[in-house]
Amino acid sequence: MYFLTILNVVNLSVFLSFATAETYLLYANRIDIRLLDVESDNSRSVISNLEDATAVDFIYDEQYLFWADYSRNTITRTSLNVSQGNSGEDIISSTVEGLAADWIGRNIYWTDGESRQIKVANFDGSLKKVLILDDIDKPRAIVLDPVNGYMYWTDWGEVPKIERAGMDGTRRSVIIDDNVEWPNGLTIDYEESRLFFADAKRAFIHSCDFDGSNRLSVIEGADSIPHSYALTVFADTVYWTDWKESGIISCNKYDGSRRTVVEDNISSVMDIRVYSAERQPSSFNPCTVNNGGCSHLCLMAPNEFHHSCACPTGVLLLEDQLTCADGPQEFLLVARRVDIRQISLDTPEFIDVVIEDKELVNVIAVDYDPVDGVMYWTDDEYKYKSIRRAKLDDSGWSCVQTLHICMVRDLVHYLIGVWDRPVDTDHGPGLGALFGEGRNQSYALLRLYIFIDGEVIVQDDPFNADGIAVDWVARNLYWTEAGSDTIGVSRLNGSSRCVLIDENLNEPRGIAIDPKNGYMYWTDWGENARIERAALDGSDREVLIDTSIGWPNGIAIDYEQQRICWGDAKTDMIECADVDGRNREVLLDLGGGTHIFGITLLGDYVYWTDWQRRSIERVNKNNGADREIVIDSLPLLMGLKAIDVNQKLGTNACSENNGGCGNLCLYTPSGVVCKCPTGLELHADKKTCIEPLPMLVVVHQNSGLHLLGLETNSSNVPINIPEADHASAIDFELENDRIFWTSKKTKQIMTAFMDGSGYDVIIKNGIGFPEDIAVDWIAKNIYWTDSDKNCIEVARFDGSSRRLLIWEYVEGPTSLTIDPVNGYIYWSEWSRSLIFRAHMDGAIRTIIADSEGRITGLTIDYQDGKLFWIDVDQREIYSAYLDGSKKRILAQSDISSPFGLAQYNDFIYWDDASSMTIKRANKRDGAEHETIHQNQDDVIDIKVFHKSLQTGTNMCSFDNGGCSDLCLAIPDGFRCQCEAHNTLDADSRTSCSPPEEFILFSQRESLNRVLFDFEEPAYTFPINTIGISDIGYDYNAGIIFWINRKKKIIQQSRINGSELSLPFQHAL
Repeated sequence: MYFLTILNVVNLSVFLSFATAETYLLYANRIDIRLLDVESDNSRSVISNLEDATAVDFIYDEQYLFWADYSRNTITRTSLNVSQGNSGEDIISSTVEGLAADWIGRNIYWTDGESRQIKVANFDGSLKKVLILDDIDKPRAIVLDPVNGYMYWTDWGEVPKIERAGMDGTRRSVIIDDNVEWPNGLTIDYEESRLFFADAKRAFIHSCDFDGSNRLSVIEGADSIPHSYALTVFADTVYWTDWKESGIISCNKYDGSRRTVVEDNISSVMDIRVYSAERQPSSFNPCTVNNGGCSHLCLMAPNEFHHSCACPTGVLLLEDQLTCADGPQEFLLVARRVDIRQISLDTPEFIDVVIEDKELVNVIAVDYDPVDGVMYWTDDEYKYKSIRRAKLDDSGWSCVQTLHICMVRDLVHYLIGVWDRPVDTDHGPGLGALFGEGRNQSYALLRLYIFIDGEVIVQDDPFNADGIAVDWVARNLYWTEAGSDTIGVSRLNGSSRCVLIDENLNEPRGIAIDPKNGYMYWTDWGENARIERAALDGSDREVLIDTSIGWPNGIAIDYEQQRICWGDAKTDMIECADVDGRNREVLLDLGGGTHIFGITLLGDYVYWTDWQRRSIERVNKNNGADREIVIDSLPLLMGLKAIDVNQKLGTNACSENNGGCGNLCLYTPSGVVCKCPTGLELHADKKTCIEPLPMLVVVHQNSGLHLLGLETNSSNVPINIPEADHASAIDFELENDRIFWTSKKTKQIMTAFMDGSGYDVIIKNGIGFPEDIAVDWIAKNIYWTDSDKNCIEVARFDGSSRRLLIWEYVEGPTSLTIDPVNGYIYWSEWSRSLIFRAHMDGAIRTIIADSEGRITGLTIDYQDGKLFWIDVDQREIYSAYLDGSKKRILAQSDISSPFGLAQYNDFIYWDDASSMTIKRANKRDGAEHETIHQNQDDVIDIKVFHKSLQTGTNMCSFDNGGCSDLCLAIPDGFRCQCEAHNTLDADSRTSCSPPEEFILFSQRESLNRVLFDFEEPAYTFPINTIGISDIGYDYNAGIIFWINRKKKIIQQSRINGSELSLPFQHAL
């Protein structure tokens, strides 16, 4: 990150022009940096108003000053020439112990005690690289000898020592490791080619040759050197800062004589340098011309060329030893709930890059398209249930290498340092979860952030995609959906979405695909855990593994060896088998204390995430050997994907011209299969998708649903949904070809896709006599009337957030229709022959029409803004505007027993029970009256099925209006509402809280709750049980317990109906 800090900076050239001394000491004093004239004992602040300056260095010929602030975790650069400006520039974010400026190669080096690494970067802070990362414990001081290409550092860790290496990290060696304990200070005598070092524990200053030989004592003893920290040398004198004496001390560098207190009464004295041109001897700079031939970093080195080329951390140096690759070539993408991490596998550092998006809330799975360089991920949080994507292109990495802040297409990259203090969990994008709630934890010490603006490509509510897989050949996307227990597919841009598998799935999770051979593989960790495979169109499904398996999570394919590997969180094993399930073997038994989630393969390694150990690890895929931790102490790990950007395995017939398919090209072992998105149907040519014709869906009492054409004697096709045989009223969500229906026989509300798949009972109990149902296709809510309870209720598509909407002064509500674009609900009351209208939140109820007889068949013409209904007693069909005005009779002749009514384009359609026919007439004048279908007995409802009937939008269409539960449209706006008995939080007005006081009571087949104020009717919990007697409640856990007298057992469940179980495994 780039900061500008206004500092009090002295013009050093002016200050020195009035001084006569030959020696000037530059030292850090936490709150400022000072310059001391040794001869006159005159010192003054050079940089003031600092927070915690601990290390300092300079470039003499350019009058640049560098210092490290330990509290802010920064390295800052400023000019000591006021004419060039006096703003401090934070160039590096990192914890810093020691700091050294390369005055020849123009690079900055530092020791990082938290990450236990030595790092380098350009003077502007760009092109950061880890040079030393292994076998280093507590590095502190660092000094440079760029003339000879070496750096030296102290390590006061468990094995204290002084080491050296080339300034490019090569030729590393230990030069001092005996008679040393707390080596703090370190400096170079360039005139005599000697190294001086101070030990704070053993109280000495020694010197040695550059290779550690010829070691000599300069001064020793706690009386002479009680607690040294930093030191420097000039001419025949060595200077050091001493914490116990709170000052700067000097002595003769040969024998320790002439010990002198140069400056005392300095609180928190830290680093020290002699400020002189002689301390930075000039030499040839091989990096001057064309950056030494290097594309990125040019580092001094002890080789024949006197320099080496290097790349930023995570980027590989190519074979020419001059050029860096265009970003990582092999890397991991790791989903981490609150962010996504990118870890380069090209270099041994395994530094993780944070990929952040403002809407990354609960990331579960991640995959990558190697063709376009696009990352895909799933987010399972209730507001952002979606699959998203963003481009990770090569320019993103090169951008980070050259600028502090830059915009590259849809990426913003910037650098940020370590958090070494308690995290403010109330601010920022999930920082508490990122670093561990309430923990004073240092983490991610060279932190690179990539900010992305993810594009939503698949979104629904409910939508809980746990697994994701990119078909990079056919350009399709597959996912497992835990909410609906389905496997879906779409194009990579989210278009042409459809469900492939929806039967006999319990808890599908991980998914992997093999485009070359036309197969997909997935795990299911439900009650009957298993691993399955099918062709990429969902056909030829078979179970591969269903024994000795517990909680299979991630799954990956070894394309070279044609094997699959998976992680089992219950058995704590990683296992592999051939792609047909044979030759199964345990690759690695992790033992206890683990929880494997994601798994992926690349090269010779299997990689996995572990919830319990908060780690990413890898092991050899062939023999389970070479187990290695890639990243540890990283919580909230989910799925991961290993990527080789140059590897695009396999091809198939879908790669050219989409296999000739108009929409989805799905490659199978038998060849190309063209498939259509939900709502379209395949043409006779088996390639083209076409819009289906509008159809009438007719509900026959006790004999199910049929599709009928709108023209005379047109097709009559049964809809294969056996569970709908006892449907009494229907409505649709046309976008996804989903039908909802009520059943007066079972007293339930159910849903399924029109092809019969995806069947689910969404309202299981608490219904008396469901008369009619209406679908809000915008807000994804359902409404229904209950003539037994005299009420209208509403719930989400999945049955959640159910609440009573209208219950006072209601008598026999029957027919129901809604206008979600304008925010109105309409219903009729059978006993009172009235039609009511209200806002969709139940407010502002008015009577808009009445009739002589009982009313049914309410339907809206959205195009003309009219309402139609049937008077069954008068045998008449009426129309009026939506406010009830201009009511008129449309049809009354040749109508004997009308009941159901529908409208499409210029016609209204109704059934006639006496003649067992379906008839139609012009919607404007009742003309063109004709019979279009005969032999239609026991019809109880009809609806037109066509996408054109559900258009428009309202404020609930995006993000559910921000509501946590129900978003209910009203004219010119919306209103958030909560599940029954819950209340909106006063602050947000969008979130809900459960009641704190209530009464629980049981009936024979239901568990119920009522509030003490009785402002709302009793609420029946969605828990299926029978023979209930005594009940109990754990308020903290939200669990109800009851005795099932019929089965003689004790049962328990959460109040939302989930986790129904037996707390005691024996009969009463």
